[in-house]
Amino acid sequence: MTLRHFAALALCLLLWTITPAAAQSERVLVPFAPVTGTLASGGSEDWQYTAPAGAVISLFARSSDGTLDPVLTVLEGADVVIANDDYDYPDTRDSALEAFTLPRTGTYTIRVSAYGSTAGAYSLLLLLGYGDDVLVDEFDTGGSWEADEEQADVTFTTGNSQLEVTLTGLEESGSIYNTLDTNFDRFYLNAIFDEVRGRGGWQVALLGRMVDGDGYAFELDSQGLWRVSRREGGESTPLRDWTTHPAIRAGEARFRLGMMAYGEDLDLFYNDQYIGSVRDDRFARPGSIGIGLATGSQLDSSMTALLNAVSVTIPVNPAIFPSQVQVSSDGALMTRDLRRRGILSDAAPALNVGESFVDLGRAGVGALPLARGETYSRFAYAANVTWELGYENAPAGCGLVFGYQDETTYSLAYLMQSGAYGVSPRLGEIFAPGVSGSLSAPPDLPTQLLVVVNDEGLHYFVRGLLVGSLPDAATTTGGIGIAVVNEAPLNTTCRFRDVWLATGE
Repeated sequence: MTLRHFAALALCLLLWTITPAAAQSERVLVPFAPVTGTLASGGSEDWQYTAPAGAVISLFARSSDGTLDPVLTVLEGADVVIANDDYDYPDTRDSALEAFTLPRTGTYTIRVSAYGSTAGAYSLLLLLGYGDDVLVDEFDTGGSWEADEEQADVTFTTGNSQLEVTLTGLEESGSIYNTLDTNFDRFYLNAIFDEVRGRGGWQVALLGRMVDGDGYAFELDSQGLWRVSRREGGESTPLRDWTTHPAIRAGEARFRLGMMAYGEDLDLFYNDQYIGSVRDDRFARPGSIGIGLATGSQLDSSMTALLNAVSVTIPVNPAIFPSQVQVSSDGALMTRDLRRRGILSDAAPALNVGESFVDLGRAGVGALPLARGETYSRFAYAANVTWELGYENAPAGCGLVFGYQDETTYSLAYLMQSGAYGVSPRLGEIFAPGVSGSLSAPPDLPTQLLVVVNDEGLHYFVRGLLVGSLPDAATTTGGIGIAVVNEAPLNTTCRFRDVWLATGE
């Protein structure tokens, strides 16, 4: 990743995102503006970042001198939201968190810690969206922009850290496009509008995946309404028609718009806050990005948009597989997070069960199939688990069943009350080796179990933490279910709440 000159963009975002309380801190993070520090052995430093609910960011902590092993932790108050130690060990000991979602509006603490006895200097960078900043245009020079040749009424100038786009005429529309050779498929496009003004009303738009004028537009008008349209062959088809959102105020002339594209999905952001999504498979391919304008219905309508910066981030290559995901009882939210982060890129909700139970009064495994007759091969399957044991510290636990063929052929992802966990395929009367380990302490209840099976293999998460992967897992295609695991004869009841399944094609 290349670090660029970020001063103008940093200043704009600093003015708009820092609350008065946060402004008193000397350690405030601004997107695209790297900061530095030095840690003694066992030390840590905290930085602050204020963001709205649903904001998607990436963080990178790198050793500047090769002696520090940095650890990243994001906290909300005293609670850990997400953390990472090494994202590509042993090739690097640097720490990264890519494209994760901040759950609530507020000020978060970004903590950089020295692992073990390591010490040294570090750099810390926060980006909007994904982890590779392929475009940050602050308009200090002419830039790489051109107007649509068929829309002669739109003009633009760049310089002095601003892009000025002007359009005149009754119900006219115009667009300008970035002329970089690179087209973007999975990306986060962000534009900072410093001022939008006009007679007779106005519309502005972010344009993505554009090829010869065809692609997608995220539009906002002077009345505070927004929509998403598919542009094709000179026609515009609403995918989500004009609507309101509490975060958008009519007449507001200074704002940020964001568009996140991945697979068939487009997520939309206003002042970094997530406001909605659409799915469409027509243009699930790379294209250019641009800015669109449209004037109102007065005879003398005209408008001008002043932009301070446009940025594009894309996923890091090679991909970063997360060591932690954010736990939610809402399967739709977690499915969206998995798609954004490329864990299961084409996942769609397939099953949602509020509560289910399974009992066992003997030693062994008691499996109860769900969604009988259905077969899944690529999926994310999760539940919040609570158990009732025959006696304290009983050798028992609960698990998720997948790849179910019959009573003696399936795979089991389990967690015991002692903290022992594992994934094992059952082949007849034998459970073959797979993933195994133990938590540092018995788990608090309820505890979420999550199994993801994608093109790279099987991945098992306990309480949102990745505890093991199997690149060539056996017995993953089949049905799903729930199970009790008793290592001795006793009575155990397992309760599964918020059971959900998302499948990929």
